[in-house]
Amino acid sequence: MASFSKQRKNQCRIYANQPEPKQFQHAVPAETKARQNNGENKAQHLRAGIVEEDSVFSAGNAGLLFCAGTRAVGRRRCAARGSQGNVYRTRLPKPGGTFNDQSFRTVKPANGVRLFTLGGSSSYGFPWSAPVAFTAILGDVLVAAHPQRTIEAINASGVSYAMHRLNLVAEELFRYEPDIFIIYSGHNEFIEPEFFNALKRRSSARNQAEYLLAHSRVYSGMHALLNTRNDQPATLDAKFDERVRRENSRSYLPPEKEAIVEEFRWRLQRLVRRAHERGIKVVVCTVPCNLRDWRPELSLINSALDEVGRKQWEQALRSGEARLARREYAAALTDFQRAAELSPHHAMTHYFIAQCHEGLAQWQEAQQAYQRACDEDASPSRRLSGINQAIRKVAEEEGALLVDMDQIFAAQSPHGLVGFNLIEDYVHPTPTGHQEIAWHLWQALERAGWIGETVATQREQFDAMVKQRATPDSQANPSWLFNQGVILATQGRDDLAMEKFRQALELEPTHGGALGNLVSLLLKQGKIDQAFPLAEKLVELYGIVSRLSEFPDISRIDSGEQAGADAGESSF
Repeated sequence: MASFSKQRKNQCRIYANQPEPKQFQHAVPAETKARQNNGENKAQHLRAGIVEEDSVFSAGNAGLLFCAGTRAVGRRRCAARGSQGNVYRTRLPKPGGTFNDQSFRTVKPANGVRLFTLGGSSSYGFPWSAPVAFTAILGDVLVAAHPQRTIEAINASGVSYAMHRLNLVAEELFRYEPDIFIIYSGHNEFIEPEFFNALKRRSSARNQAEYLLAHSRVYSGMHALLNTRNDQPATLDAKFDERVRRENSRSYLPPEKEAIVEEFRWRLQRLVRRAHERGIKVVVCTVPCNLRDWRPELSLINSALDEVGRKQWEQALRSGEARLARREYAAALTDFQRAAELSPHHAMTHYFIAQCHEGLAQWQEAQQAYQRACDEDASPSRRLSGINQAIRKVAEEEGALLVDMDQIFAAQSPHGLVGFNLIEDYVHPTPTGHQEIAWHLWQALERAGWIGETVATQREQFDAMVKQRATPDSQANPSWLFNQGVILATQGRDDLAMEKFRQALELEPTHGGALGNLVSLLLKQGKIDQAFPLAEKLVELYGIVSRLSEFPDISRIDSGEQAGADAGESSF
């Protein structure tokens, strides 16, 4: 396997745990509350993550989950339900959770339109949760535009869920009389292969015991639950399970990436076909990401280079970096192009090439190079361009409605370079980004006539409605502040990052992620006197230092490693 070099040394390894703030849980528009309370039938209560069966859904609904290439590791029965008014409702097993708190009528009204969004944390609304996400905005717009219809827009997105598990979620959603599926997915496809490969390597007996936990906390969460000491405080387990993290120890070569993209394509095709067979209309969205302002996670050096070639490559790269720092863009570009000839798949080289083109106002070349840097990332935390190509292909072949948000975000970004203007970090849309997605979904649904009588879509009307909505104050959200600190830390802006972590701790003094990252950055700067009392608090809250890295709330300095994607929980 090719050797590799990490993109930056002594950079924070981020375990981004952002709990859903309590003040956000009730920020639901009045129209939504009215829709939730006007049903007329006996309610059932959905509880994600409980493995048992009741009279509402018969034993026939229990099934085996078969992992690709492996025998089934456990039998998952349908989630337990209980009575609560006249709606189905998710009941989170702890404060926050992998799924948003959502509800809908037990029996769909005759004039009802019920749509579900399927996706990962980007459609979930991370780091703000459901009220800010495009599903909630779209639902409110449809209610206002179609007062004669009973609109139910449910966000069934799961943090870290990729296409394999979205098919499992869809299996449950088929039972709830959906009219429309909106699929917004593609960033998490490099999580699930590692999870299921790890299951293959374990004993069958342990797999049986771990599977239920794995379904509840897939990927790194499973390891943390099984290995946490019994004397660890319960507050760790109660935190919102959003480990925005991916281990860089696993790298992917181009053929492996192609195989995963193909796996995504056929699973998406399968989901769309099964929905169409049941009369469910499907909207598929391409997924944009931060190309301009987010560096690749991991770069591979050409393993075929001999010692002379490697030195030539390193010399060209270092010369280019020095010239780029001096804004000598043309000369730097020549150096980086030489480095790319020697090591074509080195992601960071293409990122530098993109910066040179941008400095030379060569916008199309810059966009292409930024995308190439993303595609060459050996530990992808963002969708590859092949993912969006697969989405477009499936939409065309299966007759799904395509909303090409990747192209739309590019068109709305300066010079076509998507960055922090519409993406909060590396993949999660900003509030403005969510509004744009909702606007284009509304346009697409009205043009297709899927809601009923077609309503003319007017941007002024949409913007006025969005302005009237109750939205969370991000500055009072420790999750948002923490995420901003993560972003600043990955850019090397340590002082500003520490300020964000301090602000998060003012609002939530036990926020482990903010505390751990602040300690790490202080140690990095040699400020031991400031770091020591915080480290003592960290140990007091979370146990001995040698075990801190096992917990989702803790970050530490680790050469070259940084944030990736999210961990997940059970189906909706």
